[in-house]
Amino acid sequence: MITFDKEELLKIAKLSALKLDDDEIETFAHELRQVLEYTSELDKVDPPQTFEAQTNVNVFREDKLQSCDSELVLEQSPERKDSFFSVPKIL
Repeated sequence: MITFDKEELLKIAKLSALKLDDDEIETFAHELRQVLEYTSELDKVDPPQTFEAQTNVNVFREDKLQSCDSELVLEQSPERKDSFFSVPKIL
């Protein structure tokens, strides 16, 4: 069983800048004791000692240069100025 007393809770409360009344101190001390007891259950777990190595695989395609007629692309634009796209100012 994990021991957790009132003094330790008051120290944590002070470090956390919490103001606790007597009822809250008892409640939180009990709850923290339960949390610590639950986490002590992890000591009983025997994790596997072997791990599978994972390899990184590139799932992206390789970039391929495609030539196109800039005039055809600009024709699809809602607005253009000379040989550039025309967009609204942001700033």
